[in-house]
Amino acid sequence: PEYDLGAPGVEKRLRKLLKSGCVKGVCFATPCTSFSLARYRTNDIRNKQYPWGNPRPRHPISAHDRESLRVGNKLMKLTLRLVRVCIAENLP
Repeated sequence: PEYDLGAPGVEKRLRKLLKSGCVKGVCFATPCTSFSLARYRTNDIRNKQYPWGNPRPRHPISAHDRESLRVGNKLMKLTLRLVRVCIAENLP
């Protein structure tokens, strides 16, 4: 739970840690549940044109897929914010 990206305050703590000089490198592993190309076999809920969610998928989006999109978008946006911090701090 200390580094649960969904928990309040975790992003702020990570930003502080990244700026502290204690971190020498970073590796992100954002869940690919809704970003995987394998998803295209069942329903194209994302694509290159609509990376945040396809407004016209081949099949109606189920509640499970809608939640997968929501969580995936939230975590990807957080990852991108942290990547910006890493770039500013020259962290590989």
